[in-house]
Amino acid sequence: SPSIFLLATLLITSIVSISTGSSWTTAGTVGIALMGIAHGLGIPAPLTAGIVVSGAYFGDKMSPLSDTTNLAPAVAGANLFDHIRAMVWSTGPTYLIVAAICVFLGMRYAGGALDAEKISAMQQMMKAEFNIGLLGFLPPLLVIGLAVRKAPAIPGLFAGVLVAAIMSAVQGNGIGDIIDAIHYGYGASVSGEFAGAEGEALLNMLSQFNLDIAPEMATEVGGMLSELVSRGGLDSMMWTISLIFCALFFGGVMEACGFLETIVGSITRQVKTVGGMMGSVIGTCFLANLFLGDQYLALVIPGRMFKTAFEEKGLAPRMLSRATEDAGTLTSALIPWNTCGAFQSSVLGVATLAYAPYAFLNYLNPIVSIIMSYMKIGIYWRKEDGTDIVAKEKP
Repeated sequence: SPSIFLLATLLITSIVSISTGSSWTTAGTVGIALMGIAHGLGIPAPLTAGIVVSGAYFGDKMSPLSDTTNLAPAVAGANLFDHIRAMVWSTGPTYLIVAAICVFLGMRYAGGALDAEKISAMQQMMKAEFNIGLLGFLPPLLVIGLAVRKAPAIPGLFAGVLVAAIMSAVQGNGIGDIIDAIHYGYGASVSGEFAGAEGEALLNMLSQFNLDIAPEMATEVGGMLSELVSRGGLDSMMWTISLIFCALFFGGVMEACGFLETIVGSITRQVKTVGGMMGSVIGTCFLANLFLGDQYLALVIPGRMFKTAFEEKGLAPRMLSRATEDAGTLTSALIPWNTCGAFQSSVLGVATLAYAPYAFLNYLNPIVSIIMSYMKIGIYWRKEDGTDIVAKEKP
């Protein structure tokens, strides 16, 4: 029903972004498709774009496959899955609020028809590309299950890769193909060919795979699906890893010269509460996005700046990484000249400042995080034995 389209948009983009770990990929694929469906239903483009951005950045923030989700704890000195569990405290309630808003706003819209042709084309091409079945959920469910059971990040991710490799071998892929996919990521085969085919070659492919799809639709859907699944691999993380090294070098120089101590000291001297400390980090991350124009710098610089201050306050590193993600990751899409805001605007066809008021998750999450910190909810403290505990006051 069109009345639940906004909620469905939020859920679909959230699932895709959690699965891929990328807000850019999500917005550039299913986000574009959902924008087209919304146009047919008469739902305003800025509203739809805002919900797409909310769902896309939910997954970008919470997925263990996301580069920002790995970068933030690496800078703060936290464990990956500890970091994700800490974010649930602030992101979980915010997501429920956004879902409720989607339901409320969706009631205003009725009528229209879904783009059944594009949905059917996507389903047919996915069946041609993959052997689809419930077993395909096993690798991601295994990773999520191990994370819930507090398994270390590296063994948990390796277990998912191992199971996925075995399943790939069972489906007929050779060891060389599997190793290439692990290193360089998956490259779409069938959908990639459709994306670049035309004329008689396109018609022959439709006949070969027995697809009941119009040629123009096959090319469009092939491009969307190819862009969605052609990603991943160790090679795709090299840039993020190099940035982590640069951040460590930069932070070391700043610390050795006493710059961080001077900057942070002037801030922390005025801060007496946990809420004030979290608010300072969130505000700094937003300003970094505003003036530096890059999401990664908004995670790296505040993370290095406040690391020692959080240790002195007795707060667990996951609190710092949570604060940097609550603002550094999410507010980047709200600023027109930030790389994230510019990209989302370009692929969705809506000005950043036009969709920003409807990107509810992106600006409500930092607010909820600060409020919860002042209410002393979900506060992790670092004990003397090196373990973390949730408590209202320092143990």
